[in-house]
Amino acid sequence: MNKRLKGYVFTREFGSMRVPVPMQSLFLRDYCSRNNDIYVLHSGENIFPDSFIVLNAITKNITQFDGLVMTSLFMLPNDAGMRLRIFKEFIDNGKSMHFILENIILASSKDVKSIEELIQIRYSLKFTPDINELKKYI
Repeated sequence: MNKRLKGYVFTREFGSMRVPVPMQSLFLRDYCSRNNDIYVLHSGENIFPDSFIVLNAITKNITQFDGLVMTSLFMLPNDAGMRLRIFKEFIDNGKSMHFILENIILASSKDVKSIEELIQIRYSLKFTPDINELKKYI
């Protein structure tokens, strides 16, 4: 295929994980190698909470690449409006987003629904009672 995929890494926690940048870089390189794609050196997001300055900059310049590759879809903004705007920009430009841990590729508008469902399920789990708390009622 030889798509040029821009890497995106995150120093903050995402989901319930914190993956060191060198390990994320290894994931991205390996993914591109296994899929016969060209890995374009990653850009790292700022450490500030809820900052997506780098992701927004990549999105604005996405015409330079065929897509974006990142470790997890949980590195995306929590704000649904911001996420959907990013998805739209990629789709409208015929670009793709690759989420390694979830083994998901966003390539068209039909992919948005399943990605959003996964994100909503994950965020809903935050409000699920702890097992020890539930045992009190048994």
